[in-house]
Amino acid sequence: MLLFLVFLPSFAAPQELYDSFAQQRSALVSSFEKKYPKNDKKIFQALSSVKREDFLPEKIKKYAYIDISLPLDNTGTGTASGTIVSHSDILKILLNLQNTDRNRALVIGRGAGFTAAVLSSLYSTVFLIETDKGESDKYALFMPEIYPNIITQFTKEFNFFRSNRPFDLIVLNGSIESYAGEFTEDLSEKGELFFPLSDNDGFQLLYRAEKKGESYTIKVIDEVVFPKLN
Repeated sequence: MLLFLVFLPSFAAPQELYDSFAQQRSALVSSFEKKYPKNDKKIFQALSSVKREDFLPEKIKKYAYIDISLPLDNTGTGTASGTIVSHSDILKILLNLQNTDRNRALVIGRGAGFTAAVLSSLYSTVFLIETDKGESDKYALFMPEIYPNIITQFTKEFNFFRSNRPFDLIVLNGSIESYAGEFTEDLSEKGELFFPLSDNDGFQLLYRAEKKGESYTIKVIDEVVFPKLN
């Protein structure tokens, strides 16, 4: 007699799935802490406090803690509704924060809710300009009771929150092709601006600009992968 063993796929119950996400998030952040042991613990607490899966379409939630950029649209192409940046790319910003004044931050970009959520535990108020009001609505927004200090506006007007300046931090959650000092006038003294600069081939480098009086200093940080800022 031949016996056939049939293995059926097991599906995690909702609570088990959430526990798995929590374990994955903890493991990922712990790996960062081991890699950068001398850095401010608040940085890692900020990363661990945000559930990245809450900002992703159902089909790709399971990839939330694989440290790569992920598309927001349901087709998987990443072209329709923006991109959620990786933990590593956000960490490159957090590790290079030098301004100890952390009152107001401004985040601008497509699918930028995750970035704003991470910063919300470090800054008193985070202003978010989400430039893509489309299918990503349910992923880019979040319940105000979870992140009460984030003020969101869907618009392509990058100066929408200018009346709330100066900002201690501005993050462009999307790549630009050139930079000539834009946004620095909206920074506080020693305020910081982080932006990805892209070349003709799509290769991106993250830059940090710091306001000093009427001028600013600028330096390159590292390679990153962000969606285009539009």
